[in-house]
Amino acid sequence: MTNKHVIDDSIVGTIKIPIMEPYKGKNFYEITIDNFEEEFIFHHDDDVDLCIIPIAPFVNVETLLRENVTFDISGLHDGMLPSDEDIQGYGAIEQIIMIGYPDGLMDEFNMKPIVRSGITATSLRDNYEDRREFLIDIACFGGSSGSPIFIYKEGAFLGKSGAVQIGTYLAFVGILYAGFDTGIEGEIKEVFVKRKKVSEIFIPLNIGVAIKSDLMLDFHSLIDDYLSSK
Repeated sequence: MTNKHVIDDSIVGTIKIPIMEPYKGKNFYEITIDNFEEEFIFHHDDDVDLCIIPIAPFVNVETLLRENVTFDISGLHDGMLPSDEDIQGYGAIEQIIMIGYPDGLMDEFNMKPIVRSGITATSLRDNYEDRREFLIDIACFGGSSGSPIFIYKEGAFLGKSGAVQIGTYLAFVGILYAGFDTGIEGEIKEVFVKRKKVSEIFIPLNIGVAIKSDLMLDFHSLIDDYLSSK
């Protein structure tokens, strides 16, 4: 799953999936897909910047079994979404983590993404600007689009009832799709030519806009229709 704008106008796409043991000298299994954008399933609401691609039709299962190739991945599932009771129990500010590839940065040797931490900037109990969205206060740059966002608590923390709980709590609450920038103006002086140019520079406010994770459920029927057509 990612954002529609991430794969907009793409022609050929390559997906690299981490594997448990090296295969053909690589630590990942590679899938190349022609007509990349066309293979995605888009959310039916044009204002929801989400799309998915089922990769099973592009995986050579016989080769994987014959070569004993095992994917080293963790998936998200419906059970990781917060319940209505969970959401009502959240505070106005919650600690979050975001997993992705800011500015394309990753651990390429181990095929692992980058984890960043921050807080919710608007309450998860509310819909920001009357949309199924919320704001987060976290460092986010180009390349972070499509990053999953989690509430992650470890150790001692306040539970839904307000009582102190000990353990680990993880909930998939959103997907980043946009952020805010601010512009600053400066001058570039060209000494020899004696001309002056005005330069406009944009810096991130580190306020991200996230789509609420329950919109992921809208894809269930779309996936069934897609697979039945293959």
